[in-house]
Amino acid sequence: MRLERGSFVCGVPVRALRDFIRRFRHGFVRSHVMARLGLNENEAIVLLQKLMDEGYIEPGEDPGDYALLPLGNALGHAKFLKPISRFRAEEIVRQLVERIEAVNANAELTYFVSEVIAFGSYADPEARDVADIDIVMDLSPRPPISNVTQANLARSKQSDRSPRSFLDELFFGKYEVIRLVKTRVAYISVHEAEDLELAKFTKALFQADLGKVASFVGPLKPN
Repeated sequence: MRLERGSFVCGVPVRALRDFIRRFRHGFVRSHVMARLGLNENEAIVLLQKLMDEGYIEPGEDPGDYALLPLGNALGHAKFLKPISRFRAEEIVRQLVERIEAVNANAELTYFVSEVIAFGSYADPEARDVADIDIVMDLSPRPPISNVTQANLARSKQSDRSPRSFLDELFFGKYEVIRLVKTRVAYISVHEAEDLELAKFTKALFQADLGKVASFVGPLKPN
């Protein structure tokens, strides 16, 4: 998703709203909106109602909580980039697939990439320019792993990249694969599967050949 620099969503600068959503992607309350966006209570109430009306958020499970809808998730991925040509986008995708194949052949990683689906402007056959390359990656535990939690904890202890929290340790394998696949390419945005609900166009980019997926050779249990 690409939004113009300096534009607004529901009266709030889109960059500020995007950064807020990235910080509170797992849910938030009104006080978070007031503190982070510099709004008073009435302004926060109006903004939250508009965001609900426009399909960005919905009430959460607990009273006073708010949760993101797929459109809100998409806003959290918004970038302020110049569109690139279809030719340049195809080259980025070619390199992306090469990195995925390298990941799947790496027996030290706890996950492999089983499928990649693109959506958004790249998947639109009529789009001459591409805003960014929005993808959903389906990751699977590498065989013969049966206890993913133990394997992730072991892999996090083996790696030179120190996890910032216990949650990072639990999902270390997935974060590692996503980082290796995406690298630092600004035009690639990795989304959750539910973001496909809004997709008008989709395009399959990769389907794993299980015969080329290396079996896990790392420690299955943390030391």
